[in-house]
Amino acid sequence: MKISIVIPVFNSSKFTSELLERLEKYFSLTKYEYELILVDDGSVDNSWDNLIKISHQKRNIKCIKLLKNYGQHVAVLCGLRNAMGDYCIVMDDDLQNPPEEIDKLINKSLETDSDLVFAKFEEKKTSLVRKLGSYATNILVGKIFNVKRNIRISNFKLIRKDVVNRVIKFKSSHPYINGIALMYSKNPQNVLVKHQERKFGKSNYNIFKISSLLGTIMFNYSNLPMRILTTIGLIISLIGFLMGAYFFIDKITNQGVYSGWASIFIALCFFSGINLFILGVFGEYIIKINNQTKLLEQYIIDEEYPKK
Repeated sequence: MKISIVIPVFNSSKFTSELLERLEKYFSLTKYEYELILVDDGSVDNSWDNLIKISHQKRNIKCIKLLKNYGQHVAVLCGLRNAMGDYCIVMDDDLQNPPEEIDKLINKSLETDSDLVFAKFEEKKTSLVRKLGSYATNILVGKIFNVKRNIRISNFKLIRKDVVNRVIKFKSSHPYINGIALMYSKNPQNVLVKHQERKFGKSNYNIFKISSLLGTIMFNYSNLPMRILTTIGLIISLIGFLMGAYFFIDKITNQGVYSGWASIFIALCFFSGINLFILGVFGEYIIKINNQTKLLEQYIIDEEYPKK
């Protein structure tokens, strides 16, 4: 059985040496054949030079440098497309995902015949903003991708080859690997693993990147925003209609006298609601058309080592 380790790398020159040494040590104690695939996602430090230097000294390492920073999920997609293993382990580059915990992912998959296993951290060693972002992401992913069980999503995961083959065919300018894997998995599972403190620097994920990720999930994999807009339009239209009916009946039965603002308010509510409703309907069609015409070129590879 062959294991592919896919690691997106971004400004991680302080981590890569120790990470690869620990991975090599872990696999030296197992019976698995393995390969390491590291995808430099437009780092601006000396991460790429460090990867090349390390790859000269170690075997089973494939290094890929993307032309620019496309984002973590694009880098992971690139790594998966270059993976040859029966199972792919996707992990972060900052050592918060301990290589020694890989066994738990593999064993869980083998025990339960799971094609997708997400790490569920015993205690997440991240900032409050990151924890809140993860919580919001899990709720949104569960809603959009119809996760039936209480599955916790994380970037540390195992994906079986059959699911990988489906994921890499998915065409989107904004791939979200966790969601796509869930779409093509029949038996996702969780397994408890340790999460370590970050040794150097701060996480690249801030409130803006988390908000961007949530937006990507909503607008690329769901009609939820347009449905909300449509619902708001209908509610506003209903309010305008009810108010108009009330004023009309009151005018007839009680000879009520109203100033011009009432009719203007009713008209604004009604027609703005109708406009929002129409925009919502058009949005539904635009999203469906957009899903059929995704960009084919999701990234550009600048360099590879070893060269093909």
